[in-house]
Amino acid sequence: MELEINRNKFIAKQIDFLVSELIADNEALRRDNILLAKNQSGEITQERRTPISALGLSIRACSCLRRGGVKYMEQLVKIDSEDLKKFRNLGRKTLAEIVNRVQAFLSNTSDRVTK
Repeated sequence: MELEINRNKFIAKQIDFLVSELIADNEALRRDNILLAKNQSGEITQERRTPISALGLSIRACSCLRRGGVKYMEQLVKIDSEDLKKFRNLGRKTLAEIVNRVQAFLSNTSDRVTK
């Protein structure tokens, strides 16, 4: 009985943490959204201040990235795959998921900027 109570408390704390992270990410997304800036050649590029939660990653992938200190796209795109593999609990499937989602996100946002 006591074990079940402790387990329920643990689960409630985890849910509270995830909800607070989602709220913070949504506020950051609303506040920063996707900032546009001009590079030296005058083309419009994106500052990747978009939170990683906008990628729609699995909980494992988000947790690995957050544990590694990555909260925004601008941080994520600067890390190569070899360094990502060093993050705790980030294996080849999670890495493939992150890479695929980032590529899809970048192609979608570049389409919106060029139109």
